[in-house]
Amino acid sequence: MPHITLELAPGTSEQQKFKLATEFAKALTKAWGVPDQNISVAIDEVSNEKPDIIVKLWPGRTDQQKHQLAEEFANVAKTFGAFSKIPVSFVEIDPEEWKEKVWNPEIAGNPGHLYKKPNYNPDTLRPVK
Repeated sequence: MPHITLELAPGTSEQQKFKLATEFAKALTKAWGVPDQNISVAIDEVSNEKPDIIVKLWPGRTDQQKHQLAEEFANVAKTFGAFSKIPVSFVEIDPEEWKEKVWNPEIAGNPGHLYKKPNYNPDTLRPVK
């Protein structure tokens, strides 16, 4: 259930935000095989000159997998003329806390910033064993 937040400088058009969200979701699917319906992408405008990427996810991905995803994100950023080295942070959230810590505040509670909506019910999420 990865949730990606892109922190961008102000001035990015709505069309470009939707395109960025789509391409970052595709990169996540390519790197990790996560189904598209499980991915959400939010975009926040911040005063930082350099963009940041924050990926919230369930525990279990290796450092190698995280590095691979960061490389995919860098490739996407390059196609948009952004920095080739974008900081990517990974925040692991236990599945039992996903609704409280991610879904409610960042997905359901912040729809104006959501540029790629997930298609799952947070009440029926179950970790894969």
